[in-house]
Amino acid sequence: MDESVSDLPVMLSVRGRRCVVVGAGGVGVRRAKLLAEAGAQVVLIDPLIDTSARQIDAEIRERVFEPGDLDGALLVVCATDHAQVNEAIGRAAAERGVLVNRADEASAGNLAFMTSHRDGPLTLAVHSGGASAS
Repeated sequence: MDESVSDLPVMLSVRGRRCVVVGAGGVGVRRAKLLAEAGAQVVLIDPLIDTSARQIDAEIRERVFEPGDLDGALLVVCATDHAQVNEAIGRAAAERGVLVNRADEASAGNLAFMTSHRDGPLTLAVHSGGASAS
């Protein structure tokens, strides 16, 4: 067994599941859109929600994150520009058994979004292990 490989590539069904995205910047909006397109019940939280974020099929909460926002959630995306806030979200998620994607520090979470392409029933996904794809 290759000791350098520690992640398990999987497809995760989010249809009908509550998924929380904290941070409505570029990364947060992209991930919220992906989750909504996959059928998730998306909750998008940020004190400043712009027009592009309002186009996503999501429950918008224009305020700061509260730990109770994660109650009943399958996963949370931490996409704020503040590492301390992302860490606090991660701690609240761990207490509730919620999967965590950290946009600022991938190794601090336990869920990664892969780049993917779909063609009919075929899905091709690529993950760089945190290395820059460029």
